[in-house]
Amino acid sequence: MKIFFIRRWILFFILIGLFSHITTFAQGLDALNYKVGRIWGTVTATGSNNSAVRPTSGWFPSDLNIAAWHGGEGNAGTGAAVLFMRNFSTPDSFHQEFNSSPTDEDFPEGLVIDPIKSYIRYDYPHSSINGSPVQTVQLGDIAPDKMIGSSDQMITSTYEYPLVGVQCERKVICWSQEHHDDYVVVDFTFTHKGDQTLEDVIISLSFEPVPKAYSWGHNPEPQFLTPEWTQWWHYYGAREADSQRVYYAYHADDPKQGGDTMGLPAQDQQGRLILPGATFWGFLHASKQPYSDPAEDEDDPLQPITTYVSKGAVEGKEIGERYDAAFGTFADQNPMPGIPEGTHHEMNNDESGSADYQAFSPYVAHISGNKPHASFGPYTTWEPGKSLRLIYVIGHTGLSLGMAKKIGKELVSGTIEPPPGLPNPEKGFFPANFVFPEGATEADIKKDLWLSTVIDSVHKTMYRARWNFKHDWQVPAAPPPPSVETTGKPGFVEIKWSDPEAEALPNFAGYRIFRKKSNLDTAFFEIIYESGAEDKASEHLYQDRNVQFGASYYYYVQAAVRVDPNDPNALPDVRGKKLWSGRAYIPTILSLEPPKGAAQDLSDVVVAPNPYNFNDPNVVEAGWAGRRGVVFFNIMPYTEIDIYTEDGDKVKSIVHNSSEGAGSYTWDLLTDSQQVVNSGVYIATFKSQNGEVAYRKFVIAR
Repeated sequence: MKIFFIRRWILFFILIGLFSHITTFAQGLDALNYKVGRIWGTVTATGSNNSAVRPTSGWFPSDLNIAAWHGGEGNAGTGAAVLFMRNFSTPDSFHQEFNSSPTDEDFPEGLVIDPIKSYIRYDYPHSSINGSPVQTVQLGDIAPDKMIGSSDQMITSTYEYPLVGVQCERKVICWSQEHHDDYVVVDFTFTHKGDQTLEDVIISLSFEPVPKAYSWGHNPEPQFLTPEWTQWWHYYGAREADSQRVYYAYHADDPKQGGDTMGLPAQDQQGRLILPGATFWGFLHASKQPYSDPAEDEDDPLQPITTYVSKGAVEGKEIGERYDAAFGTFADQNPMPGIPEGTHHEMNNDESGSADYQAFSPYVAHISGNKPHASFGPYTTWEPGKSLRLIYVIGHTGLSLGMAKKIGKELVSGTIEPPPGLPNPEKGFFPANFVFPEGATEADIKKDLWLSTVIDSVHKTMYRARWNFKHDWQVPAAPPPPSVETTGKPGFVEIKWSDPEAEALPNFAGYRIFRKKSNLDTAFFEIIYESGAEDKASEHLYQDRNVQFGASYYYYVQAAVRVDPNDPNALPDVRGKKLWSGRAYIPTILSLEPPKGAAQDLSDVVVAPNPYNFNDPNVVEAGWAGRRGVVFFNIMPYTEIDIYTEDGDKVKSIVHNSSEGAGSYTWDLLTDSQQVVNSGVYIATFKSQNGEVAYRKFVIAR
């Protein structure tokens, strides 16, 4: 084997020296990020693991149900497949069963043929909050001509499976318009560049069902919750009557805890459902056989041929067992009834007749790392020069943040009712033999019926993805996003924006402004302004005067276009309606707290909260972003403030000089030497330009 590798390396470096313009060796760990409405992730050049690169830079504070995957950690996220084959020869040995990955001990970072690149349709617009520019990371080169169809971002790379000579051209494709921003398309084309016919080839992938980062429940952190990796897994597509092919996972009850924990109700947050969504992995195309001409490529509706769930990537198994598992031996131990002969699909655990999510398989553990697997093939012979193509989508969908909060609150209060229009009043969208958790109350079951609607959401999202695929990725495009400046003024917030590129479009349809009060993810954005096609100007201005002093606010603005009522590429229920610019283009990572208007004198100076307590429920409810500080208000535009301990030691000197006439100042409780003050009684002196002086006493309890 070592001789084989030495020969390959020698040939490789000769090719670099002679034909450096043809192929390049790059870092397989090179990584880029994609960001659309609900899905953020990292793509590495060869699909290898690079957990050091995070897709959550520029995170806006938990205002959407965002799922984020780090590159390579779940192979089918945007990572790499494993190729299994039989009867494979190397120069010094013969393998009855053999597998190949883009990376191995001799090529730990892979062999990159075409370096990873990212292209985007629109640049991030200028955005500032209180005069501070919002720092955003460019997602790629602005190149609308590089886009596939109406997509808004595309990441490409080509890498090789070094031992077998198979090259993979991979495209990751994203849309920013709201009907297609909760999934990402991954398009693989595998081309055999070697000189040996490959036999009985299986393309095998696994999928990370739990996103590595997501906004639900992280701000504030709920307490005493069951692990998020308790999952129901369901593959829909194995039976002849199934209309599409999709593997999805949604939260299951933890049988090791009492009661019903489905959806993760957070009792310390009024029962809010922390995990009211589903992660899915849907298949759009899998080659029936290797092809030379792309026009001859035919989809095989029976693919994937195998689906099953196991701990990790069948860890600790010999190559023969891993090959056999990809071929179906694991699935065949507990097969799904009613599937075509020659296919191998494991029983779905949500229709296994047990309330325990892990009872259906000996290969599933009550720990993180359980993954669904899918295998494609077997391709009996794969001749040099021929290709195979696999196209799938990954995504996350489910109940909105507002609905998750409403259901939880009604669950706690005992007023919850099941959702209307369920296909089965007793089981909702769950399978007919779904078993509710042991100990579930009547209210719990109503909550679970709401959770069953995420299954319907998965199918609707997959329908939209298949529609997009069947219409050559030409669904209507989202408009370019506006540039926005948001400023806190005395008693109100001023929002300025401009978007000449959107207003130049023939189907321009206006704007809308969203606002969220508080940095907690128990609050959510609401529309405070919406206009029509007549709303055109070089610069727009909106003043939000319905604000509460001391609260934190976040805003974003979207532009709209009107979909042609006769557009054949638009979904039927979208025709004639508005489409909005992509949400991820406008990160609201900074808050603003509008100041109070200035006073005419210092007679009514107030210190609040007084006493100050970090856990004051009024501060928490308002969602004050810093949650550390006291506010001096009813002060004059120019006021000198000195703060003393009760013993007369000065700890802080402040000069409040507001050009906009603000009558409030927030002290962050830091001394002049940048130390947080201790608990105790403090005295503040306020002095105006005309010499007027006021004194106030306040208490800090930390």
